[in-house]
Amino acid sequence: MTEIENPVPEKKIWGPWATVGLGLVIFLVFFVAQALASMVVAFPALLSFMQSSAGQLDPFELMRAIEELFSTQMGLIISVSVCVSAVFGFGFIMLFAGVRKGVSIAEYLGLKRITAKQILGALCLVVVFMFLADFAGIFVDSSTSNEFMLNIYNTSVWPVLLWVSLIIFAPIFEEAFFRGFLLEGFRQSRLGPIGAVGLTSLAWASLHIQYGIYEIVLIFLMGVLFGIVRIKTGSLWSTIIMHAFVNMVSLVLIALQVEGFITWPG
Repeated sequence: MTEIENPVPEKKIWGPWATVGLGLVIFLVFFVAQALASMVVAFPALLSFMQSSAGQLDPFELMRAIEELFSTQMGLIISVSVCVSAVFGFGFIMLFAGVRKGVSIAEYLGLKRITAKQILGALCLVVVFMFLADFAGIFVDSSTSNEFMLNIYNTSVWPVLLWVSLIIFAPIFEEAFFRGFLLEGFRQSRLGPIGAVGLTSLAWASLHIQYGIYEIVLIFLMGVLFGIVRIKTGSLWSTIIMHAFVNMVSLVLIALQVEGFITWPG
């Protein structure tokens, strides 16, 4: 009598190569949504310019108009594009995580409850990290990134929208993508937890090429810290809270600079 072999159980999590492929799709959706949202925000001003040109469109004048638009409304464009792209990106993360059988979206991404003790511990860790980073910044010129953030804040038009986009939308999408979808897929491969944390931290840091080398290194190290906390707590909420806290502190400092309460030491 022939024995019936037990079927190999289906993996609940996407494998490493599927994670890479689907991750690229998610990032493409995120990028396209961001570009389209930016175009929608910029369209009224560009339409007004084209109407004022009376049909005689000079390419060089158009380029100058676009440059002026981005220099005066960069913060608004970023605020809107971050919110829109985060919604679409997070939607596709949920879609790809949801099609796996035998695991819920919350289980896949680690969206489980976190205790008050874990929240306090995570915040203490990130405060220590920020303190050490600020101390190290004494020896490094970080004025470029500070000027970038000041420009974003001064051209946000609606500062409240900027706060919402950077404290709520950006942390939720980025953590769900890097410390949720990608980390979960990579750490169950040959990379293991250490390799997964390193790879996702590198990918996250490369997303912030608008900053200087020092800031990108800090973001990589922060990604390592976030990845460790994510694995230790088993909850994505821990890193979402840490990420939101870092962005909130940064925005508070920028707002205080704009209002003249503090000056940037660099």
